[in-house]
Amino acid sequence: GKNGEPSSVPAPGQNPPPPLGKNQTVVLDNDRMRAIGTLLKPGETTGIHSHPWHTLMVMVDAGTIRIELPGEAPQKGSREMKPGEFIWNDTPVTHALTNTGNSPVQIIEVEVK
Repeated sequence: GKNGEPSSVPAPGQNPPPPLGKNQTVVLDNDRMRAIGTLLKPGETTGIHSHPWHTLMVMVDAGTIRIELPGEAPQKGSREMKPGEFIWNDTPVTHALTNTGNSPVQIIEVEVK
């Protein structure tokens, strides 16, 4: 943005980011990164959504999630995640996250522009 202020408006020639998945909210968006908060109750999913930049996914709560990638066979079973555990994607990714556990799960996905 101008005068060092963060801006969520795409720069000229930069495509706007794709829409969020279900149960997701942008919690911070500036010239360098976008952080997305996800809150999934048991059985809830984000649905398929895309991250156009490098993305760091950080678990806030312990929980069990299944990650689905379009065009690939669903993962066998789900992944137990601990608070603070993370997954780094160094290429753009399209996926769906589903809470397959018995308690709500909060996840922060930080996209590095």
